[in-house]
Amino acid sequence: MVPSTSPQTVTVQYPGGQVTGRDYGDFHTFYSVPYSSLTSDFADPQVLNDAGDIAALEPEARDVALTITRPAGIAAGEDAPVVVFIHGGRYESGHHDSPGHRGDSFAQSGCVYVSLGYRLRFEGFAHIGDQLPGQYRGVSDCLIGLEWIQRNIESFGGDPTNVTLIGQSAGAAIALWLARRDHYRGAFRRVIALSPGFPRQGLAQRMLGLRMAAARRHPATALPRLSAAQRARTYQRFRTLYLDDMAVGPFPFDPSELAEVPIIVSSTREEMYLEPTGSLLDRSGLGKVAIRSHGRRLGCTDTERYIAALSDQDPRRMFGRLLGDSTIRRWVSATAEHARGPVWMLEFTGTAELPANHCVDLPLMFHNLTVNEERVTELLGPNAVAEKAELADHVHNLVVSIARGARPPWEQYTAATRTCYQVCLNGELGLSKDPLALVRETFPTIPPT
Repeated sequence: MVPSTSPQTVTVQYPGGQVTGRDYGDFHTFYSVPYSSLTSDFADPQVLNDAGDIAALEPEARDVALTITRPAGIAAGEDAPVVVFIHGGRYESGHHDSPGHRGDSFAQSGCVYVSLGYRLRFEGFAHIGDQLPGQYRGVSDCLIGLEWIQRNIESFGGDPTNVTLIGQSAGAAIALWLARRDHYRGAFRRVIALSPGFPRQGLAQRMLGLRMAAARRHPATALPRLSAAQRARTYQRFRTLYLDDMAVGPFPFDPSELAEVPIIVSSTREEMYLEPTGSLLDRSGLGKVAIRSHGRRLGCTDTERYIAALSDQDPRRMFGRLLGDSTIRRWVSATAEHARGPVWMLEFTGTAELPANHCVDLPLMFHNLTVNEERVTELLGPNAVAEKAELADHVHNLVVSIARGARPPWEQYTAATRTCYQVCLNGELGLSKDPLALVRETFPTIPPT
């Protein structure tokens, strides 16, 4: 926990200037450090070479910035492992300074931690004008941020040659997109992609919805001319058309385009059980009906086979399972099956009383069971601080070990073995063979363009 008393300050000289952050005793945090310059909300990001003197004492509202947390007492050039985290939020929400992914636990474990922010919504993920296919401003922001880290992180005690890129949900999808051959520039050594989520369609397939939301015939080119308030209202109207999907985001994801970078890819078994629509339909006994009426639209190619399998596995939460498989687990399976480099699969599983919902991995990995206790209780149960501390130790230490350069301590995923390491919320740990077989067999690898 960050102390509530007013901390001292600490100053670091780095190639781009000087930054002053907070000294919390056993770690230092430099909040919302700018890493790029933007001439407009829709401009391509430019490297910020000279930021001057920065007071990085408090989180700031701007999206395009990064926050660094490092161990106290570390000096420039000590080459601690670097952990870079990209937050999720459906490409429309979230912030690099959210309390849920503070970096103090990683700093206390000897890592230099960087939380990387990026542009969201239309500003980050709507194709405008002559943008090249596969290029998104929100992804480019992160690419520039990684370049900033390469140039400057040694001054904070980090090793620029040992960067682990971690993302969760939309952030995991961005991390995978950054690992594509057309984006990868060697700025990270490995990827940990926690529950990556990509949209099922690109903006080109949703142009009618965008026209309706913007009330303009050529909405994509009109977006930069709208005021920020007008764009926000337009986005809110647009997103309501795609409540069971991400309204924007990188598309289409083809895992065969990934560079040969080691990847640990994970999901939670019950990803979307808390999603309101699916939960309501399942509680009302309408899960099968909903799968039959919406399954193909959500990407399932064989709804009857899917229903038959879930009738044995999870008959009370069928539509919730479909939503998770459609938005998250299909991409986990595709990455494991078709990535060009080595892949390890990880799955968080739950129990009948405590399902492993989307985001359950975060309080475990960050070992922050006392931050946002209401949310932690929802994900991990009412006695999480006492009952899940050992599990959080395990997950956090596993990630730190990988960031230090160790191989994951389970068998690599191959088409011959399909080995998966399972972490159950009841504390049980073990290996499973092909837990995503149903997903692989009923969802296409690459969505139609």
